[in-house]
Amino acid sequence: MHDRVRHAILALGAPLLALVLAAGVVQPALGAPSATVVAHGDPSQPAVALTFDDDLDAAATRAIFAILTRERVPATFFPLAPAVAQDPLLWRSIADAGYPIGNHTTTHADLTTVDSDRITTEIAGARRTIERAIGRPSAPLFRPPFGRLDARVAQVAGSLGYRTVVLWDTASSDWLGVTPADVTADSLAGGSGCIVLLHAGPAATIAALPAIIAGYRARGIRLVTVPELLRQ
Repeated sequence: MHDRVRHAILALGAPLLALVLAAGVVQPALGAPSATVVAHGDPSQPAVALTFDDDLDAAATRAIFAILTRERVPATFFPLAPAVAQDPLLWRSIADAGYPIGNHTTTHADLTTVDSDRITTEIAGARRTIERAIGRPSAPLFRPPFGRLDARVAQVAGSLGYRTVVLWDTASSDWLGVTPADVTADSLAGGSGCIVLLHAGPAATIAALPAIIAGYRARGIRLVTVPELLRQ
C-alpha cells in the first residue's frame, strides 16, 4: 500500500480500520437500524467503484462528468450540500444520467466530535438540499467527512434511512496536491472489489481520470457504481 494511502485511511481510527479492511463490512454497534459500513465489495468479482467526494468546484465536477459520460463509465458521487445548491442543473443532469448521488453532509464537519442533533442536521439537511435539486430520492449511501466514523454516527445515519455507510480501501491522495501520475498510481493500487476515493476539485484528478479508467479496463476490471459493486 502506498504511504500516502496508508496515512489517509488511518484517519478512520485503528480499531475500525482493522475491522473494515479485514472484513469489508462492519455491523455498527448500538443497534443502528439497517446501517452497515463497507470499504470494499466482493474481491472475487472483477469490478471497481470510482467515487468522487466534495464536488465544490462546479467546473471540475462538470469536467469529470464529461469524461465519465464520454467513456461510458459508471461512478458514484458524494457531494457536499452546498456544491449541489450552487449548480442544481448540473446535479440534475448527473442524476438523470443514472449516477448515484450519496450524502457527504452539509459542512464537512468531523461528526465524531459533535452531538447527535448536529449529526442529524448535517445529514438530513444535506439530503433535503440534494433531493430538492435533483427532483428525486438520492441514493441511500452515506460517506462521513474525513472517513471519521464511530458507532454513534453510524447509528444516526442508519436511523435516517442510510442503510450503507461507504468508506474506501483505495485512496487517490488527490487532495494532497500530488501529480496526475501519483493520482493515477494510487488509484490503480486497488484490485477487484475495491472502492476508490477521488475528489471533484483537484486538476490532477481530471488529468488522471482517463488513465485510471484505461488502467482498470486493461486489467479486465469493470467500473461500476457502489450499488452495483455491493449488489444492492
